Amino acid sequence: MPARPFRLPRRFVLVMVAAVGFLATSPPVVVAQKLERARTAVGQRLQFPKGRTPLAEAIGRRPGIVAPDLAIGGVKFHPQKPKTVRITLLNQGSKASEPCRLICVVKKIGESNVARQKGFKVQSLAPNSNGILIIHLDGLLPQSVRAAETTFKLMVDSQETISESNEKNNVFVHTGASQPDLRVVGFLFPAAGPSTVTEVKVANIGSASSSPCRLLLTIGEIEGTKVNRKKMFAVPKLNSMQAAVVMVDTASILPGGVALSDTHFRLTVDASKHVDESNEQNNDAYHKP
Repeated sequence: MPARPFRLPRRFVLVMVAAVGFLATSPPVVVAQKLERARTAVGQRLQFPKGRTPLAEAIGRRPGIVAPDLAIGGVKFHPQKPKTVRITLLNQGSKASEPCRLICVVKKIGESNVARQKGFKVQSLAPNSNGILIIHLDGLLPQSVRAAETTFKLMVDSQETISESNEKNNVFVHTGASQPDLRVVGFLFPAAGPSTVTEVKVANIGSASSSPCRLLLTIGEIEGTKVNRKKMFAVPKLNSMQAAVVMVDTASILPGGVALSDTHFRLTVDASKHVDESNEQNNDAYHKP
């Protein structure tokens, strides 16, 4: 008598077909999550070996990812090239970065909101290293405006061509801070007579007030003889675009009968570098008879 074929119950077949369809069309993370919930419902929580994690958690995470991580460490400004910016670039990741682009967007000049931008090429950086990028903003700023006085945004990997371990630290914003700018704008020698006092005019041509500082007089030559005689004088606080006259008395450092106008000398305002200025290169004034 021939053996009868074994038939699966109809309900079991339908359940198996549904299960296969679900597994074929669902992402691995969804499958794992469904299995986790089903297992919990019947009280059959599995015991994982030490150091292991449930399947749903393991699939959704990439521990120990090896990737670059670009960031901007800060900026500095060139005292003699007011539209030049020195940028420190960082790769804080565990993999070298490919060459990419950095974009600079000038957002504010003085009190005016603008949107001027320029792109620059960034070379590759080794893992856990830094590099310097020098950029020039001549085409973005008016002739009389310094980069340090503007508000601008820098974004490294601006085209998002690099897959990084952290994509949230690629932007750096510089907010232009107003600063004073001190200089000697002139001096008036005394008329012929016994007076030894010279009037020196000091001005703050910057956009912020300056704190009190010192004016240094250095006499380098008297009647053809090299000397090095110095004397300090007080300079008061100056508001933006304000000037003051400093009375420079040379009686204690000049021989009798020798006028300051007959010597070689230098005047240096903020000689002790107490005032943080937008331009530190214009503090000296010279005189030769």
